[in-house]
Amino acid sequence: MTIDNNLRRKFVKHVYKKLKERLSGSGCDRVYGDKPQIKFFVGSLCSQDPKSSLGSIRTKVAPVRMGVEFLLNKDDVANATLKIKPKASVFFKVIPDYEEQLEAAVKKSKLSREEFIKEVEKQKKLSEEGKEDINLGIKPLTVFKKHKIKDVLLSCKISEVVEKDFEGEFELPGVKELVEDAHNAYKSEERLYRPKKRKKDEMESKIPLSVLSSEEDYYKFMSEWGEKDVYPSWDFKIVVKTTEFNDSQIKVSVLFENTCVAKENDHIDNFLFDTHLDVEVEGANIQNFIIDYLNDHYKYNGDMGASGINCEAKRTGNKIVTEHMPFFEQLRLKTNDKLKAKFEDLASDRAVEVLEKIAKEMRRYLEEEYKRFGKEAVFKSDIGKKRFEEDMNAFEDEIKRFEYGIEILKKYPLAMKAFKKMNLSFLNSSKSKASDKKYDSWRIFQIIFIVMNVPDVVSIEYPEVKSNFERVEVLYFPTGGGKTETYLGLAIFTLFFDRLRGKKFGVSVMTKFPLRLLSLQQIQRIANILAQAELIRREDPETNSEGSEEFSLGYFVGDRNTPNKLMSKGTIFGGQDKDLLTPIVTERNQILKGELKLDDENLEGRKYLIISKCPFCGSKEIMIDADVEKIRLMHRCMNKECQEDVLPIYVSDMEIYRYLPSFIISTLDKIAICGLQKNFRNLFGQVTHKCPLHGYSNSSECTEKWLCKADKEKFEKITPYDPVPTLQIQDEMHLVRESLGTFNSHYESFLEHYEKMLTKGKRSMKILTATATISEYKMQTDHLYAKDACQYPSQGPKISESFYASVDNDDLNRLIIGITPHFKTMIFSVLDVIETYHELIQRWHSKPQELIAELGVEVTNEEIKEMLKDYMIKLSYHLAKSDGDSISNSIRTMTNRSLREKGIPEIKQSPLTGDVSFNDVRIVLDKIENPKTEEDMIDLIIATSMISHGVDIDALNFMVFMGMPHNTAEYIQASSRVGRKYPGIAIVIFNPTRERDQSYFKFFTKFHEYKDLLVEAVPINRWAKFSINRTVPGIFSASVLNYFDAIASPQLKGKSLNMSKVFEKAIDEGIINEEEIKQFLLESYKVNKDTIGFGFDKVIEDKTETYIHEITQTLGNEFITRPMSDKPMTSLRDVDTLIDINLSPDGMMILKNIKASRTPVFDEEENEEDE
Repeated sequence: MTIDNNLRRKFVKHVYKKLKERLSGSGCDRVYGDKPQIKFFVGSLCSQDPKSSLGSIRTKVAPVRMGVEFLLNKDDVANATLKIKPKASVFFKVIPDYEEQLEAAVKKSKLSREEFIKEVEKQKKLSEEGKEDINLGIKPLTVFKKHKIKDVLLSCKISEVVEKDFEGEFELPGVKELVEDAHNAYKSEERLYRPKKRKKDEMESKIPLSVLSSEEDYYKFMSEWGEKDVYPSWDFKIVVKTTEFNDSQIKVSVLFENTCVAKENDHIDNFLFDTHLDVEVEGANIQNFIIDYLNDHYKYNGDMGASGINCEAKRTGNKIVTEHMPFFEQLRLKTNDKLKAKFEDLASDRAVEVLEKIAKEMRRYLEEEYKRFGKEAVFKSDIGKKRFEEDMNAFEDEIKRFEYGIEILKKYPLAMKAFKKMNLSFLNSSKSKASDKKYDSWRIFQIIFIVMNVPDVVSIEYPEVKSNFERVEVLYFPTGGGKTETYLGLAIFTLFFDRLRGKKFGVSVMTKFPLRLLSLQQIQRIANILAQAELIRREDPETNSEGSEEFSLGYFVGDRNTPNKLMSKGTIFGGQDKDLLTPIVTERNQILKGELKLDDENLEGRKYLIISKCPFCGSKEIMIDADVEKIRLMHRCMNKECQEDVLPIYVSDMEIYRYLPSFIISTLDKIAICGLQKNFRNLFGQVTHKCPLHGYSNSSECTEKWLCKADKEKFEKITPYDPVPTLQIQDEMHLVRESLGTFNSHYESFLEHYEKMLTKGKRSMKILTATATISEYKMQTDHLYAKDACQYPSQGPKISESFYASVDNDDLNRLIIGITPHFKTMIFSVLDVIETYHELIQRWHSKPQELIAELGVEVTNEEIKEMLKDYMIKLSYHLAKSDGDSISNSIRTMTNRSLREKGIPEIKQSPLTGDVSFNDVRIVLDKIENPKTEEDMIDLIIATSMISHGVDIDALNFMVFMGMPHNTAEYIQASSRVGRKYPGIAIVIFNPTRERDQSYFKFFTKFHEYKDLLVEAVPINRWAKFSINRTVPGIFSASVLNYFDAIASPQLKGKSLNMSKVFEKAIDEGIINEEEIKQFLLESYKVNKDTIGFGFDKVIEDKTETYIHEITQTLGNEFITRPMSDKPMTSLRDVDTLIDINLSPDGMMILKNIKASRTPVFDEEENEEDE
């Protein structure tokens, strides 16, 4: 048997079984050390504490009952009978067996067994002489023995329960027999543990070492141990309740309750463990609960068989079983591979033939699947029928757009040539040493999307082509489905088409990511395909004519991750000398001399390394180098066999402004820099000259004028062919939300207006967005871009199938497990899960034959160990960074100590949270994917929401959530980090004090079946009342620096409006005027588009007057934003002014008490989410 996903599926289910046995107590007969209630938190029922001051909170964290609820028709009451089979276990303390006590004593002594036995024999001889050293005595091992309550089938007629108005309650009498069975088991136990009172002169009672010399001596001694019996107070009941549900139905509740109210002590455990209820109805049929909301969604079944109380209830026919650790098997969604769209074919003259075949199949699917479904389906509501028709029309529209894209490729040779080169780039990339993924064809939804959007790109050069340029494309596909490659395909097509039509330099594509981790993960993938496109570009005279620049990549993310400036000099206007390059040059020389190692993570240059291998040759020998004269920070491939040297990658802001990389990767909030940097306009083709040393400039002076020594006579005058980039790609659109989304919407509409002014109203960038979780997308795009939108691909008529993809019933994507901890904090529940899983994996890795036997498969030890490598790393997800910190500290101080005592390797951990540096993030990701040594391997990643997007690593296949994320989209994204390639495991530890968490647990299976439907709409409002106050300073200064400065500069003899005195001169001489600026801002905010924006116009007019007055009235000559009373945002997350918060002495005391408490009964509410 080979290691395939079927075996892995069997493995992850086995892991579930083992975890359940450990966490519920079902897999053990004896418990050592702690009381069972401390160890087992799945399926236990706590004893009652009427004196507890916690009230209802305690009933949530320490539930005393569990059960099921279901519906019956009122007409069936007379004939309905319930058959109820309860299951549970109890534990009681016993004297440890001789071997158990001996092993515990040996372990405690830290001696070998042989050495310890010699010491025992020595003390035996001394005891016979009355000289035994009593201080060497040992404490009795704590042992609790399990007793399973006997199986019994209880019966109850519903008619005996129902009273007036269908209300009723009935306690089953047969349960008392079960209670007595438990007590009889205790009383009949031969080796009950009886507590022994401590003597005043002893710290604790001990067993003399001498009695361990033989079983006979030991049991004789222990038979006399203790002075009194301590009896447990086990008591429980099963109650059946009925209530009227509606006019025709009653609701039946079956409750299993621990009624013990006795006080706990160290020797008694009154909890019930591993509780279950099996309920069967005879003489009637159980009726479904109906989720009315789903009636309007024609693909979804709103029937729910039963409901659980402190558990999940699963129903089959008339039988219901409870489950305290429910699981959901999420099957893998696979794209339609019946149709082939091979790169090789599409790069050849067979391209049209292949595409037309796909179009024909789309037409067939429309007729045979959609229209047949429409005829046969029974819709539960008119809204449901309307939604089906909308889905069908959307698919038909996709067919028409795809067919039109084929027509354009056939009609316009430049488009077809760009299309073939794009496919050749992907073909070569798949064969490249730099590529980790080897594939030879497009997924069907990818190539259709690319061809659908070909007319929009082509229409820039050929206006007669019909396009949807003003419509936002929303690419919606599940995580791991290939969205990145989809928009990369269109991007590469655009690069080639731009070169072929005459755009020889400048930015063609801008991609924005909401999080820096997203952009970091995508860089290598983008660099790899861009490198292959560049090699193809060089081979064609049409794309490599004089002046045609190489395809290059710009990483535009901000000073925290990559530098804004590499070198600068202090000037009369302020500032200090800055030089980041000279240390790197020194470092480079030391590397070349062999004094430093290239892969040393402590190198200064490594901070700026953004790729892990050369995109041309795949070598990991990448050195960060510097050129002081050219002010360049370079990625250089040191592989002697590589034909490349300096890679076409730019990582500092100034380099990006100077060299205008064809493909820019940026973070979303980087857009705010336009209000502080006049060189931002370079990205939109507003360049006039080119310095031979330092690249493009928007004036006759070099962009690096304070450092440039080049002869100005050698500056080249520049006239861009088409200044504005063609594509803007917004990845993970659902993250552009709340204040971030609102502020971004203002800057987006500013950019659109700016672009249209530059092209005399012809166009702005074509906007593509991508997401794996979406709801109300038209609303979001309207607020974000003030544009209409189209979602692709359309949804199929069935929940598990569309033309583009379908669920593979034989391939498990991930096993999702739910746990609500009983009588255990969230933190310690997570720790227990992590430690238990770690122990299992380490044990199986050291003894693979055990796992092979447990799975019952025929594979070799080496094969099973190879499979286990994919399950070594654990990922813990936390809603708040403080929770992650608590887990990290506990792993270090408690869990690792416990593992050491068991002889198991410790857990090596690394954080991935918002405050982790750019370089450290790169190092962690590299260690996960490519550990150099066993010491480099990471066992546990402690993460916040930062991990939810862009981390596409095959080695992540086990994950624990500490609480349910705040929204469904975040949960879907986060859980998708595991199971990318192999079946994964995701465990959600629900917060018992939160109603939302408990609702998800109660309806665990149903929620996971329909979670995509439950994604919340993105909260965003471009017209939020006070939002304009935050953005208008930046958009005002952006308009002056990037638009009006370009207009005024020629009339001001090259001087820039970025300085207040020049701005004042321009206003005084009428070169620019207040009304022009006001009108530019009004159109940038689109206040005339929507009456809901009423009020923004007054703010814009007032603020414009204020800022102009402040700039023109300042005494000195300052950068224009300095005199402004409101400052431009430096980041779109720049929301609040920070204030210091200090704890009072009383607060410090409370905090100390909380930290000192190891096992609080319940957790405090989580702190704010980590950003």
